Formats: sequence, structure tokens, C-alpha cells
Amino acid sequence: MALTDKQVQHRCLYAAGAAQCRYLEQDRLDWRKFNCTKTLAGRKLAIDKAVRKYLKECAQKKRDPNQGWTAIGDGGTCKGYPYLPAVKQGYDVKKP
Repeated sequence: MALTDKQVQHRCLYAAGAAQCRYLEQDRLDWRKFNCTKTLAGRKLAIDKAVRKYLKECAQKKRDPNQGWTAIGDGGTCKGYPYLPAVKQGYDVKKP
């Protein structure tokens, strides 16, 4: 189940190039599903480190990082979702 389609398209900005949330991860078993890794401390740190390295390289080469397809978005005001691939999650899911 993972993240809902509306969450992935409207908030995580899937396929929006550099604006896409860097914490969006495609499910390894079902490529149509996506999960949020923003709440996984170790994974978040690794992603943030890779993005910092990418931004530093772009600055050194005088390239605009927003012109590439590397996801550097941070999800804006989204606090992330627990990594629960079996649970449907997103802003459009009604809470019990």
C-alpha cells in the first residue's frame, strides 16, 4: 500500500526533476508503490549527505542543481511518514 498516489504526485512531486522529494523511495518489490524514508534516521542522514555532495559538485562546476534530475527537494512542510509499506498513508487518507 505505502504512500497514496495523490501524496506521491502532489506532495512528493514524483517525476518533477530536482523538485521531487529526496526521501521518496520506490518499493523494490512493486515499482508502482512508494515509501517515505524521511523518518528513518540512518537513511535520512545518508540521503542528506549525498545531496550535500551533489550540491557542492554543482557549485564547483557552476551548474544549476535544479536543472538536473537528481531529487533535491526536502518535502517542504511535510514531516514525513513512518516507513510502513503495508499501510496506506498520505494527506488524503482519512484518520480513524
